[in-house]
Amino acid sequence: MNLELLSARLRALPRWQLALIFALLGFVVVLPSLGLGVAALDDAAQRFFIRAHLHREPWVGRRPWYDIYNLCPGDPTVAVLERFNWMRPWWAWPGLKVRFFRPLAAASLYFDYAVFGDHHWLAHLHSALWYAATCFSISLMLQRLTRNWAAALIASLLFVWDDAHASPASWLAGRNALIAATFVGLSMIGYDAAARAGRRWAGTASIACLACALLAAENVVSALPWFLAYAVFMDARRPVLRVAALGSVLATVASWLLLHHALGFGTRGSGAYLDPIFDSRAYFAALPARYGMLVHAQLAAPWQLSGVVPFGLLQGIEWAENNLLLPALVVFVARNADRDRELAFWSVAGVLGLLPLTAADPHERLLTHGGVALWMVVAHFLVAVWRSSARARGLWRVIGLAAIASVLVVHALLSPVALALAASPPRTAPGAHFTAQALLDHDAQWRYRDLVFVNVPSLLTLLVFASERVRRKLPLAARMTALGATANEVEVTRLDERSFEIYSPAGYLQDTFSSFWRGPSVPLRQGERVRMRGVDVQVIRLTPDLRPLRIRFRFGVPLEDPTLKFVYWAHTDFRFFSFGKIGQRMVLPADFDTSDQQEESLVR
Repeated sequence: MNLELLSARLRALPRWQLALIFALLGFVVVLPSLGLGVAALDDAAQRFFIRAHLHREPWVGRRPWYDIYNLCPGDPTVAVLERFNWMRPWWAWPGLKVRFFRPLAAASLYFDYAVFGDHHWLAHLHSALWYAATCFSISLMLQRLTRNWAAALIASLLFVWDDAHASPASWLAGRNALIAATFVGLSMIGYDAAARAGRRWAGTASIACLACALLAAENVVSALPWFLAYAVFMDARRPVLRVAALGSVLATVASWLLLHHALGFGTRGSGAYLDPIFDSRAYFAALPARYGMLVHAQLAAPWQLSGVVPFGLLQGIEWAENNLLLPALVVFVARNADRDRELAFWSVAGVLGLLPLTAADPHERLLTHGGVALWMVVAHFLVAVWRSSARARGLWRVIGLAAIASVLVVHALLSPVALALAASPPRTAPGAHFTAQALLDHDAQWRYRDLVFVNVPSLLTLLVFASERVRRKLPLAARMTALGATANEVEVTRLDERSFEIYSPAGYLQDTFSSFWRGPSVPLRQGERVRMRGVDVQVIRLTPDLRPLRIRFRFGVPLEDPTLKFVYWAHTDFRFFSFGKIGQRMVLPADFDTSDQQEESLVR
């Protein structure tokens, strides 16, 4: 079958049938996730809460059934007690609150537990069906909101096979993003139907779908610019009707915000989740970098294929997309948006739609619906290049066809493979690279020791270590804590029999998992002391941006006491740490080149 015949047959299909094709393509590519099981972190914790709530266990207390996305409740008394008992890192802010209001997503997880029980593959099949629904909804929306049929199909394909969707499509706790994206697409379809055909029921359905989306994930507020851009560039109704329709959208979001905060949900004091009101200074300071990282993530090379595709090729793809494709898109929009209202709509929706997403730590999962508009701009660009190259000759025709081929090869050929690979079960269990026999033995004495991690590259490493010991049915220590988390070089200085200091040239609280516990809006003070069970912590020096630089620890027993075990990370594995003589300095190597790091005397 030639391309002309295929194109003619596709054009003859109704919109819903084309959308169904894309839904099937999305469903098939994420099917490998059926073998993943339950993730050790959020998935396991949520199922534990669901089980406890259904069985009415006392520790659940008055927490409502939908409170399963409660990472930190914001109770200072509980926080201080947990920190004292090594259940939180020493730098955790007592007032930290990270609590999300997602009752619709929570209901879907209750459904999994009630209907499927421990048949986890069925729960993943449930998520795969939601991904198919997302692909159907978004593709139908793209086809409806444009007269450029080819651009709608290209954008649908780029969206369906976007490897950035691996996390929500394969992680049960991330299903909320799929539910939200599905209802966002349906809401825009209803909004457009009400605007074009004057169907009141469609406007009501649009608001209902928007409310469902908000009850699934709070990042749906990033879809507000879609409605605003539609009112400016696409809505042909009288201004008073445009304002009324847009007002109903804003009223829905405002009502959700009031309910969200009235029930005690929201974030406060975290470095990973920045509340634009409470953490306004930190939010606006982080906005440029986070915005750039989201754009970069949208056009990133499919790094899941790093074990198959040469590293240099992936680097080249990334360089070309950020230094050639992105500037070309900016020029294309600047030159054509004033003549093409559809292009202006998608451009404004894409540029403004990423702004609310910068409140969270930039991650690909935020781009489930946040990246739709950018893919539509890319599709418009590819169609324009194809049409211009058809009229061009010689070198310009070659350049145009090469541009189209490069984008399609990366995002329509490599990306679906990367998405399927990312949704597949790992070949080895998480943490299987921890091979130190001393850490993986069966010594029952582990139960009576405090395990102190002098340094880990990330707090996630500690969590994976603990889950790996549980998986291997090995005993855990009585308590575990990390004194610092950085991939940089760390200097350890023993002060006396019971005390030592750690120092890292770049400072601490740089990675997402560390800064989660304390954000820049609630910095530590120089000289601040923290009391934990068996150890006192004092912040000796801070970086210019008020992060810990040098920290002192004093234990209640000698550092060589048999009840203590000190461990550090050494490139690929954990090793036991032994302190030297009083006054001796020891250096723990970094995970990367640190030749450009400043000396402490130069850090003020």
